[in-house]
Amino acid sequence: MTYNLYYCDDAERILKGGFETKEQAIQGFHDVCRNEFKFGAYGFDLVEDKNVTRIDYGGNKHWFEIEEVEG
Repeated sequence: MTYNLYYCDDAERILKGGFETKEQAIQGFHDVCRNEFKFGAYGFDLVEDKNVTRIDYGGNKHWFEIEEVEG
């Protein structure tokens, strides 16, 4: 099983990494926020729907998704 982390907005979905566990993907979300966007995302909501977990933080214009992929 692989977990792909995507940064999303209404127009695009950008792959930010692939991970072996969902916990590693959540850590990858923290790393992207801290290292690329220069902020810590500590208050966030996980919304699970089938094989995709949406990570909402702050406003709803941008979000992250963790997609569970077979293989």
